[in-house]
Amino acid sequence: MEKILFLLKEILINKNARKYLVFCFQYIINNEIFLANIEEIDAILDGLLMNMDYYEPYPELCREDPSYYGDEKLEILIKEALGEIEKLLDEAKAEGL
Repeated sequence: MEKILFLLKEILINKNARKYLVFCFQYIINNEIFLANIEEIDAILDGLLMNMDYYEPYPELCREDPSYYGDEKLEILIKEALGEIEKLLDEAKAEGL
C-alpha cells in the first residue's frame, strides 16, 4: 500500500514524468496482485484506475473528445482518492486491523 500511496503523491509532484507515472500506477494495479485488504480502498483504486484511462497531458488532444481531461482534473481525482484512502487507513489502524 505504501508503494501505491507514494506513487500517487509522486504523480502530483513530478509533472515532467506524470504520464509515465500514471502508466506505472495503471500497470501495478492491473498486473500485480494488489489488495489493500480493505474493500473500500480497493474500490477507490479501481475507480481511479478507470478514470486515468481518460487522462491526457496535452490540452490540444483533450479538445478532441470531451471525455478526456488534463492535469487539473487528474490532480483533483488523486487528491480526493488519497484523502479517502488515508481516512480509511486511519480508521483501520484505530480498529487494530
